[in-house]
Amino acid sequence: MFRRIGLLIVSIMLVASVAPANAAEPETVAAQAAVDYIISLQNADGGFPAFGADSAPGSTIDAVFALVAAGVDVESVTADGNSAMDYLATQAAEYSTDPGAAAKLAYGVAAMGLDPSDYGGVDLPAVLNDGFNVETGAFGLDLFDQAFFIMALHQTVRPIPGSAVEYLLSVQLDDGGWEFGDGFASDSNTTAMALQALL
Repeated sequence: MFRRIGLLIVSIMLVASVAPANAAEPETVAAQAAVDYIISLQNADGGFPAFGADSAPGSTIDAVFALVAAGVDVESVTADGNSAMDYLATQAAEYSTDPGAAAKLAYGVAAMGLDPSDYGGVDLPAVLNDGFNVETGAFGLDLFDQAFFIMALHQTVRPIPGSAVEYLLSVQLDDGGWEFGDGFASDSNTTAMALQALL
């Protein structure tokens, strides 16, 4: 009986040791199809649309994240000679008036390998400092802002205030998740953002 249990345990361990390797295989065909689709949506101004046909800074940064994750040179992806970099530079001043948007933009700019301290005439790290509450550790208006703030600082190789991390940990709910704002209850999107920031 003990031998059977031992063999069962060894079998489970062998399966467990093989399964993650198989699960980690990159889905290159699917990823390339997704990249091709994203690129097909690029507008002539270099930006990418959100819900309509017009380019929007937020969705353009999302496209940048996807392209960078797939190893694509964002500067080489153009429409009528304009890249996402070009479009975002024209939107930086207005878009960064919102602290969370500024954090997302700083994260995206740094992910493209550009200097966020002078992008589109905006010093994004300075904007981030202005939106950070040193006393509470909170940044911006919600937990998406908080997560982007932490990730932007990491991506730009700047020190992350311990209080910012402590604040994020302090608002974790009893079910283990995070909520977008007070009273919203935990959700998968905000929880995923919080985990990325903590990682």
